[in-house]
Amino acid sequence: MQRYKVIVIAVAAIVVIAGAAVLLSNRSSEAESTEINLISGLEGVGSGFYFDESKVDKGDLFVLNDDSTLKTHNVPGVGEIVIFKAAGWERLLFGVPTVGSIQYYQLKTIVEVYLADPAYTDGETKKLSLVAGNPGDGQVGYTVTQGSAARIKEVQSSTGLAIGITWEPQFSALVIGETATYQNLVTTDLLFPHVTCCVLYGNTHYMEGNKDTTERLVWAVKNATDWLNSVVKDIKENGYDPSVATHKALVDYAYKHAGGASSGLTTEQILNAFDAIEYAWGDEMAYASIDASNPLSRIKADISSQTQTLYDIGGLATNTLADLGFRNTAEFAERFVDDSYIRSILNKSSYGSPSALTTVTLSVIVNDLHQLPTHLADEKLPGLSKINPSLNEDRTLYEQAGLNVKFIDATGSNGVVTALNSNQAQYGVAAEPAVILYDINNKQTTA
Repeated sequence: MQRYKVIVIAVAAIVVIAGAAVLLSNRSSEAESTEINLISGLEGVGSGFYFDESKVDKGDLFVLNDDSTLKTHNVPGVGEIVIFKAAGWERLLFGVPTVGSIQYYQLKTIVEVYLADPAYTDGETKKLSLVAGNPGDGQVGYTVTQGSAARIKEVQSSTGLAIGITWEPQFSALVIGETATYQNLVTTDLLFPHVTCCVLYGNTHYMEGNKDTTERLVWAVKNATDWLNSVVKDIKENGYDPSVATHKALVDYAYKHAGGASSGLTTEQILNAFDAIEYAWGDEMAYASIDASNPLSRIKADISSQTQTLYDIGGLATNTLADLGFRNTAEFAERFVDDSYIRSILNKSSYGSPSALTTVTLSVIVNDLHQLPTHLADEKLPGLSKINPSLNEDRTLYEQAGLNVKFIDATGSNGVVTALNSNQAQYGVAAEPAVILYDINNKQTTA
């Protein structure tokens, strides 16, 4: 049987604690000895709770300032976040994209961890559980909406759905512009600040025999992320101008990879989404400069924290850290994260002009703007030479890395992990919790 190791590689999105439904072990004991290692980040935050203010009073859910904005406070080890009012959440029914989405786990974390802890509330706590379908006493319910704004509006029309959570740019499509049918309740930067979401990972059996190919993939996505961030920075500083080639290219590519015409997205909604998402391949996201000897130190700390929260929720992880041979989540994170691929390409300016292309497969969540850097690396990017004079604007970054990348679409993080481990894909992008849970439940990383 082929041996796998899932290794997260390059591009992170900050969102919050969760990312995928529990993937229980159904593989042989030989497969269970395999390992998952995170290699790099991709993006974070970039989701939001939408609500119908005619049906839900935000003052029942959060402490408000005198001007009706959400009041925040500092939670040690977490950051500046809103103050929850636990009682108001009971018996509410929330829309979530999929059970395996990070948004599902964000909601589950709030309901089953935050609302029971006075550090996150106004002092009053409540022990609640998240359940599928209409909730009863002591419960909060969820219904699956499939994430897209169009689908959520259909659910709203047919069932009267009053509140939910989804990713960008679908969130902006629900709350911004003339087509908005909901209001903005709160974005995830005020719930889980600077928490890594999506990561790039791979089939270790393949990567161990193709180290150079893996480094080339990481290099391409890293440079695509740098280009994206440089354009977003310019738009924020100078305003969006469609006559500027880089501005137009970014919005056009975002529109294309977020669903195109079927998405109904406007430029305003896409730009609003970029305000919410933080893209980063390593510790550079909203932090000090990269430590070349330890470029994923923040992500290691984040993995440790997320792993602890997954255990705190309960009922998700089927093996303890002791079962894996670790004393604590910090030890697990140190073993789980492998920054060797990132370190190998940090100072790599180019791969010259490769004539032959190596074909690799990459599984991604369909229509998810969080994963945009992986798609941008497959497009010709104007102004690319401004971030690196060695780069060629007439070729895609994948081509410049000597790669031909074939994408496999999935509806959520669980689908990406399944594609990788069923040998449909060699690499994949999914939320960290999905990979963490799969790893723990299949005993893939051990001390």
